[in-house]
Formats: sequence, C-alpha cells, structure tokens
Amino acid sequence: MPCADCQTHGSTENQTRAVTAGAVEAVVAAIRAHPQSEVVQQCGCGALTAMTDGNAENQTRAGSAGAVEAVVAAMRAHPHNDEMQEEAGDALAAMTRGKTENQTRAGSAGAVEVVVAAMRAHPLNDEVQELACGALAAMTLGSTGNQSRAGDAGAIKAVVAALRHHPQSEGVQQAACATLRAMTEGNAVNQTRAGKAGRAVEAVVAAMRGHPHSEGVQGAACAALTAMTRGNAGNQARAVNAGAVAAAHAAMTTHSASAHVQSQASSVLQLLR
Repeated sequence: MPCADCQTHGSTENQTRAVTAGAVEAVVAAIRAHPQSEVVQQCGCGALTAMTDGNAENQTRAGSAGAVEAVVAAMRAHPHNDEMQEEAGDALAAMTRGKTENQTRAGSAGAVEVVVAAMRAHPLNDEVQELACGALAAMTLGSTGNQSRAGDAGAIKAVVAALRHHPQSEGVQQAACATLRAMTEGNAVNQTRAGKAGRAVEAVVAAMRGHPHSEGVQGAACAALTAMTRGNAGNQARAVNAGAVAAAHAAMTTHSASAHVQSQASSVLQLLR
C-alpha cells in the first residue's frame, strides 16, 4: 500500500492544514482526472482515509467534494485490484463513520453494493474482507436505508462467509461481528436474514470460541448477538443451541477487567436467560 505513510493520518494538526489548503478537493479532482490509473486511484483513496478518519470537518468537506462517489467509481473501475479495494473500503469507512450525510451519499452512490461485490470477488483476501466489513459497518450503523440495501445485496451472507473463511484472523472476526451488529440492530428483516439464511448466530458464537482471549472479538461478538437476538425468538433459540450462553459466561470470566466485554456479555445473558 504505497500511501500508508501519509503524513495526515492520525495527525489532527496536519488534517487541519490539509483541509485549509484544499487538499481534500485536490485529491478528489485527481481521482476523477485519472480513472484508469490504479496508482492514482489507490493513493487517492489512501489520502482520503488519512485526511478524514476521525475528523468530522474533513468528512464534511470530502462529502461536499464528491469523494464518496469518486471512491465508489474507483472500486467499480478496478474490481480485480485487491489493494485498490482495500484502500477504497478503508476510505469509505473513514468518510461515513458517524456521518449521516455521507452514509446517505454512500447509499445513493451504490457503495454498499460495490463493497459486497468486493467481498465476493476477493473471498480469500483477509485484508479486503476486514476493510470491507469496516466499510459496511460504518455505512449501515444507524442507517435504516443502508441496512436495507446491505440486506438486499446479500451482505449478511458475505460477512458470514468472511467469518468462516478466515477463522484465524482476529481482525476479520472482530470486523465481521461489528458489521453484523450494525446491519441487524433494530432491523427485523435483517435479523431474520441473519438467522435463517446466513446462520450468522452460529458463526458469531464460533468466533467467540476461536478467539477467547481477544477483548475486541468478544465485545464485538456479544454486541452482534444482542443485535441479532433482541426481539427475535428464533435467533434467541439458535443462540442458545449454539452455546452462546456458555460463550458469554466465558467472555466475562476471561475479560473481567474489561467494562465493555462485561456490559456486552451481560446483555447477551439477559436476553437468553
């Protein structure tokens, strides 16, 4: 990833300088001007990630400049370039995380569908799977419209496939669980999809068993179980049959010092008692 060392990444001061200098708009212009250059597209996506990650003002600038649409176009133009798909997924996550306006732009631009397509095209690439899951989580959390788009596009099956194909990858397991939570929270249709079609409940419990010492996996998995089972008797029964109660108890014991795991595991146990 040639742009991974961008100087704005993680630096609030440099992010501010970048937006003041018009860097966000310049990067978007470069992406649009060179659609066939994989290097320009990839580096442009990396730069957008660095400038917008955790920066609400730059997220707004990027959205207004058409950055979301530009990244989606880059993904469509270079579907077989795995590094391009990785950088683009990361950029979509950075630009839409916690930003309702950009979530809406992403939905309208077809970002949800193109990310699912990337997951299907690169099933054995753990980086693509992890970053694509991150993008889906950022785009769907709290967005009813994008949750529906994700469900209709087959995102739940794609995420469950990622869990099954990459059982040893802590990053994929955590990101996939977080995505299942984002797609199913408060969405009865996606809960049903996760239970009946995707067997997502069983896959999440398997993730907990496979990474018992990972606080991140345990917390994300418990949050996913809560989202998938709340108000859904069928998924509650699936969770119990899959061993979710024992897994939640084990998570609380192993991660007794983690307030996040304790809270999320307690929610699971309350729902499944």
